[in-house]
Amino acid sequence: MRGRKPKPTAIRRLDGNPGKRAFNATDPMPPDSMPTCPPHLSDEAADEWDRLGPVLHAMGVVTMADRVALAAYCQAYGRWVEAEERLREAPLLLKTPSGYVRMPDAEFEAILTRAAEVGAKRTPADAGIDGKDAALDIRDLRSVLDGIRLVRRTAMQTAVRMITTGVMLALLAGIAIKLKIFGGDP
Repeated sequence: MRGRKPKPTAIRRLDGNPGKRAFNATDPMPPDSMPTCPPHLSDEAADEWDRLGPVLHAMGVVTMADRVALAAYCQAYGRWVEAEERLREAPLLLKTPSGYVRMPDAEFEAILTRAAEVGAKRTPADAGIDGKDAALDIRDLRSVLDGIRLVRRTAMQTAVRMITTGVMLALLAGIAIKLKIFGGDP
């Protein structure tokens, strides 16, 4: 291994050549002319090209080799401007009279519906109920829950019956003692 990858001559020139080594005279250098604006750019992108391109070229930052990178930036800028204009026409967020920003009801309902759909699909999988036996697993869980409800209801009914029977027995015992039915004088 020969060590660190050498810096391109253009970078060394920008750094001020701290090592004071001679520059590589055979380094390929792109033509120093301003690249032409590609015809496929949108109107906004072409305007950005005409605004920014000459400035960057005058600074020595853009050469013919940078045409694609500058075109990509200008196209992204054009799309951003177009998106901003469309948002002004039909905003996703509305400013209320109190100054708060809120989402229109239709968009909010659409987001809630989508979130509910995604949650409804993901929740059974998170609980381990997925695959080809998912429907059977859900039926089994429902049967278990029905059984638990039946046990609760039956336990409550049994408790009420036992309490009622106990109260009735206590009343009968009280009456029997009062009337001296058991073990009283003959």
